[in-house]
Order: sequence, then structure tokens, then C-alpha cells
Amino acid sequence: MTHKMSLTYTWPRDMHELGIAQSLADTAWESAQEAGLKRVSLVRAAIGALSGVDPGALTSAWEIARERLGLQKAILRCDVVPVTIYCHVCHEAVQPVECWRLICPLCQKPSREVRTGRELLLVQLEGEE
Repeated sequence: MTHKMSLTYTWPRDMHELGIAQSLADTAWESAQEAGLKRVSLVRAAIGALSGVDPGALTSAWEIARERLGLQKAILRCDVVPVTIYCHVCHEAVQPVECWRLICPLCQKPSREVRTGRELLLVQLEGEE
């Protein structure tokens, strides 16, 4: 029997990938136990393009972090969340052409309001009871 669940958890943004992977593994394992899962097959994370986390480095660190808990066979899937800003001139949420330049592609005005792209979230676990 496969059990799917969704949850959200945000980490402090100044952690190194191994520390993030360890926190992710701890949180995934605690959540799996609370849900009655004995085995976890998939852990899915959403990583913002501005989060400062390298998905490849996080995946490599996951290989180490998952070994100390009951997650040895769990695969980490990282979904990159694009940067979205809100343009107060156009009154629209838009994706800038370059994620590090928060400029509206419609009117070319700068924006200070980042709506997405900074997150680092545990969004899904899959496993068996």
C-alpha cells in the first residue's frame, strides 16, 4: 500500500547543503513515523531559484544524510521553483527574464516584492505502511 502525504516545512536559508539534507532527512523521518509509514520511497523538495541551494549538491548530500535513518532507499526529487515578482506598475505577478534582476519583463520597472523563488520546502513523502 502506498501512502502519499503533503506537508510544508521551511529551513533557515543560511545552512550548507549537507546540513539542509540532514534537516530534510530528520523532518521526513519524523513525518513518516507520524503518518505510520515504515518505509519511505520518495521525498520531494521544492527549491527556490534564489534560495542559494544547489539541487545537485543537495541530492549528493542526501545520499549521506539518508543513511543514518530509516530512509536508505528513499529517493530525493528536487523541483526548482522559478522566481516570481509582483509588479506594482502592471499589477501582475510575473517571472523576470533573469532571476537575479528583479525587473518586470512587461514594463521594465524594478520590483522589490518577490513572490516565489526563495523557498526551500519539503512538499511530499511517499512510502508504505
